[in-house]
Amino acid sequence: MRKSRIPLLLVLISMSVALTACTGAIPDRSWPESLVVDNTIYTASQSYIFAVDGETGKELDPKRFPKDAEGATAFGSTPSLIDDQLYIGDYASQLRIVAKNLSSQSAIVKDATGRFLSSPVAFGDLILAANADHNLYAFDKSLKLKWKFTAKNSIWTKPVIFDDLIFVSSTDKSVYALKQNASKDGVDVVWSKDLGGSVFFSQTIDENGILYIGTLNNELFAIDAKSGNINWQVKTAGTVWAPVVVLGDRLFAGDQSGKIFALNIKDGSQVWEYDAGSPVIGGVAVRETSLFAGTQKGQAICISKEDNPANRMLWTKEVGGKLYSTPVFTQSYVVFGGMEGDNTLTAIKFNGDSGWTFKPSK
Repeated sequence: MRKSRIPLLLVLISMSVALTACTGAIPDRSWPESLVVDNTIYTASQSYIFAVDGETGKELDPKRFPKDAEGATAFGSTPSLIDDQLYIGDYASQLRIVAKNLSSQSAIVKDATGRFLSSPVAFGDLILAANADHNLYAFDKSLKLKWKFTAKNSIWTKPVIFDDLIFVSSTDKSVYALKQNASKDGVDVVWSKDLGGSVFFSQTIDENGILYIGTLNNELFAIDAKSGNINWQVKTAGTVWAPVVVLGDRLFAGDQSGKIFALNIKDGSQVWEYDAGSPVIGGVAVRETSLFAGTQKGQAICISKEDNPANRMLWTKEVGGKLYSTPVFTQSYVVFGGMEGDNTLTAIKFNGDSGWTFKPSK
């Protein structure tokens, strides 16, 4: 079978690693990422945040934030709901607080100089936000800057937390374990590890304090969060771009080669593998015994996550566009975000039947 071409956007991302910080060569396009709260889908797509009813696909009033922003900036990550408010950064170096109903904005700051490409995270009384200008910023909840940590290159990953430690991975090929100092006006590096390849978005941590990180060098690592020791590392057929999913003793992920796979988290050994036939750039999503993923060719896929099912493939559906976002779940649907297609969001029933589609009105 002919190999799928690497998406132009991802080529640009890879090229940006080799450029200096001052060039800031980060792609201008973004794909829609979504957050589901009380069956409402908050989707950040290009210049707007939309609120969409998870059962009907209709925009809720007020329909979007901001009201008039076409071309003013772009959002490249999912908003985070913290203390019943939405926190989100944008491509214009701005971090803002938006009302949950999208009616207003209560704060906006521009302490950063690069793009925010991942979601902010709450850490005690702080808001942590990683930026392409090499910095992890810590703000109070009114967005007053408290401290920042500087890596050797861009930080695109969403910070993850375990106990009192903060973890960020960078395009400088390293992962850092950070701890606030006694005066809480900065952080100390507890440990760092050179992973031999840049990290973009593929970082997560499980309840046992094991970090799982995918690199541009087509490797996946399991690292003890406390010690920094590598439990195992395995080669993958392609780059794992998105955070993996860990359930029980299994790790589930998709990669740029089009493989969807399960690993044993104890030693990284492969349990099963499925060829989607097209790059899987977004993360996989798991519901009950089913695993959902979208592909570069615009195909929504549902397969069994079980070790030895009677049938691995459950259903596929042609959605169109490029499905680079991680699917999300509403009460009745799995929802896929797409770019360069007819619709921004496509909802499919869990059994594969068609649901609704959403395309922003003009």
